[in-house]
Formats: sequence, structure tokens, C-alpha cells
Amino acid sequence: MTLNLFLITKGREEFLEPLLDSLNRALSREGISLSVVLNGASNKVISRFKEFEKRQSGKVSLHTLEDNDPRAASVWHIVKEVNSDWIAFPSDDDLLEDSFFKDFHKFEKEFSEFGAVATTLQVINQSGKKTRELRAPKFDATLSKSISFARGLHECPFLWPGLLIRTKLLPELVPNSRYAFDWWMGLFLILTTKVASSSHVMVNYRVHQRQESFQAPLNRKNLEALNCFMQLFASSTFSNWLASLNENQVNEFLDEIRERPPIYGDYKFSPTLVFSLSSAIRRVNSSEQIESRLISLQSWFFRVLLGENEVRCFSVLPPEVLVDSSPNFRISAVPSSCPAIMQLADKFKFGNPRYHIKVSCRHTKRHLRKD
Repeated sequence: MTLNLFLITKGREEFLEPLLDSLNRALSREGISLSVVLNGASNKVISRFKEFEKRQSGKVSLHTLEDNDPRAASVWHIVKEVNSDWIAFPSDDDLLEDSFFKDFHKFEKEFSEFGAVATTLQVINQSGKKTRELRAPKFDATLSKSISFARGLHECPFLWPGLLIRTKLLPELVPNSRYAFDWWMGLFLILTTKVASSSHVMVNYRVHQRQESFQAPLNRKNLEALNCFMQLFASSTFSNWLASLNENQVNEFLDEIRERPPIYGDYKFSPTLVFSLSSAIRRVNSSEQIESRLISLQSWFFRVLLGENEVRCFSVLPPEVLVDSSPNFRISAVPSSCPAIMQLADKFKFGNPRYHIKVSCRHTKRHLRKD
């Protein structure tokens, strides 16, 4: 049982020595190795890592990129060359938890049937002192894969520095992403392997203002996530998974998407992703029931009211195929409203109750105020 720690770093000199001390203790354990990509690092940092490499008796491999490139895709060919059972990607501002590596073989035995394990992070402050905060993965291994994937679209399911992956299960290619690569990888793993969530702590996670996650505004990161997820929806990995679902599982998936909208429910990006998702589902499922659900879901996210028989105008199925023609909203009238209002409400009383509109006329409001 072997584990490779894959470190990509430009070099944070203020955290370098504590990091190397932490790595040194982990490498003293049997089966642990280290790969380092010096990604546009300074000569001082390069020299320090070369010195560290010499002292590790072949347990460390160094790779140097002259110019910094923050995309994981730029070093993925190096990742794919790693020869170990497991791989993990700690950050250069984190510290490894000594007790985890002491018991790594026990850990591996506990999770031998899984393709990936999402561990918990122990938060440390800028000076490296442990706080009372633990950060657990959002992923819940007890849920079905369709619900887990839907929730994974809503928020990142795993904590990247604490994620262990079986090396043989890594994808051949990854997207050109800086901020959403780890999120994309989490979704890929949910689709392709059995994942466990663990309370074990592998990494002490340093929180400070110069963290990677603080280097860009939320809109910038969410747009990147949108791009990555749409690429995933266009892949054979996703279409093969969709094709394996029965109609109940697709409905379960769509229900969860509605309850927990993608990309944290960001109204600027979530509707576009749902539209792309609908197109992907339509490519592998052409049932009338699913088509109706997709149109309903799209109208919900884009806040569009559809009256009776208007759903058919959005269907991609042949015109002779009947889809649910009922409105996607319901109207109810305040008692004692005018007959015209009551008749209008009666036409929409069987619409979808998720959009419930209550109407009345002016004299009804005056009457209600008197009461």
C-alpha cells in the first residue's frame, strides 16, 4: 500500500520550513512518497527543495516549470506518471497530520473497497496553531448517487487537500481550470467510483488572507465552475451515467436539483447550468414524462409562467407526442371575489402548486379591510 503526496507550489517562503518539516515526518513512514512541481518558483525555493530531495533517499521527485501556470491541466501529464496506490494533493500552506501517516496502512485497510476517501480538515491559523474548527466534507455516502451528484452540483462535495484518490481511477484529461478543478474532480469521482467520507484528519488546513480561494471574486470562480460543469455534461462519462438511470432515479435527481440549485443557487449561473443539464438528459432520455419535468424545471429556474398548453411550445419531441399541458402555476381567488375573477382562478386551479398566485378584486380588498 503506497501513497504519493503530490505538491504543486510556486513557493510560499513564510510557510516553507514548517511544510518541509511536516513532509519529512510523513516520508519517514513506509510507503509514503512525494512528487513536487515547482511551478514558477524562485531560485531560492528551488534550491531548498533540491536540498530536501537529496536527503530523502529516492522518496522525492522534483519537476520544474519555468513559468507559473495555475491550471492543474498543465501538470496533469506528471500526475498521470505517478506510480502509487493512492494519491493526495496537499497545499503548500498546509501541514500534514503526523498521526494519520503513522496509521496509514490501517486507514487503507478500513477503506479498501473505495476508490476515493474524503477526509476531514483540522483548521490551523496563520501561525500554524490548531483551532477548534474542523471542516468535514459535504458529501454524504449514505445517499443515492443521483442525490449525491445533484448536491455536488450545488456545492463542492469534498475538501481538496484532504481527498485521497486511487491513482488508477484518475481521469485521463482534466479541464483548464484554476478555481473549479477540484469541484469538477469531485463530481467525476461521484460518477465513476465509490467514495467514502471520513472523520480522519490527514491535513491541518491553514486559513489566511493569501489563500488561493481569496485571490478572485465569486463571480469569476462561479463562471469557471459553470464552464467546467458544462464540459462534464457533454462527456461520455456523464451520458453513460445518465443512461444507467431509470425514470424514478432521473426524477429523484431533478427533484434534488430544484431543492438545491446548482452553483450555490447563484441566480446568474444556476439557470444556464440547468438548461445545459436538460440538454444532456434529453440526449439519452426522450420519455414524455421526463420531457415535461425538464420544461417545468427550466421554467422554474428562469421564472417563466406557462399557461395551459404552452408547455408544448418548449418541447423538443415530435409535435404529435403529447407532453403535460397543465400550467406550471396555480391561481386561487379570495372568497367573494367577482365572478370573472373566480372563473379565471378556476381555469388554473389544477396547475403546479409550486407557483401559487392568490388574486382578488378591489372591492374584495375593501370588504376585507372592513372586516
